[in-house]
Amino acid sequence: MDRGGSDTSGALVALALGARYMNLTDVNGFFTTDPRKNRAAQQIPNLTYKEARALALGGSKLLHPEVARIMGRSGLPTVVRNTFAPGLSGTRITADAEGARDELVGVSSRQVLALDIQRAGVDEGPGIMNGVYDELAREGIPYLLSNDGPDETAIFFDTEVITDPAGLREIAAEVVRDAEITVTEMGLVVAVISHNRDYVRSQVRVSEAAAIADPTVLPSGSLSRQSVELFTDPRRADQVEAAVH
Repeated sequence: MDRGGSDTSGALVALALGARYMNLTDVNGFFTTDPRKNRAAQQIPNLTYKEARALALGGSKLLHPEVARIMGRSGLPTVVRNTFAPGLSGTRITADAEGARDELVGVSSRQVLALDIQRAGVDEGPGIMNGVYDELAREGIPYLLSNDGPDETAIFFDTEVITDPAGLREIAAEVVRDAEITVTEMGLVVAVISHNRDYVRSQVRVSEAAAIADPTVLPSGSLSRQSVELFTDPRRADQVEAAVH
């Protein structure tokens, strides 16, 4: 199976049985940041499925995002627990938040490839950039997220999935022939915000914290009011993650 295959199989069985899903792993559940890199990381006792998916987008590999999608509408909980420390409670994941919530739920980071397509002028007909997404789908190439503007599109990919970065440029160049196209490696940092906090205030605080580690950090257009996505030099992703935390 590809990565996440066994997790997804387990979730499907739990869904079919109408039972909670116990995901056994080698760590004590989700943490507010990577405890291997940051000794200040704290265990997260409760998460929502949306929060777990957002942390997975940022690079957390504890629970595959497909599991969160499958279980998210079921009303059934998922418990992530350490196989080798069964006495620890782990992290309980449900559809809705449980208990008191801090402003920052958690933060994660990863390396991504950015396909940037710049084209002068606005299309009069249907957006020509849509053709790039169609071609990616035909080639079976998944992407993590995208930022679209009237004359520029940036599409971000998992570096572990893309084995031929030059091929991304070729796909875009075939569809958008008069564009300036680049493929670069970047660091993606995702800060997950508690849903009961003021998003705009949280976004400002996250951006200010990120700037301490890297003044050139770029905030993205938000995917949801659940998280703030930041892009930085890949060599500084860990520092930005730590600063936000």
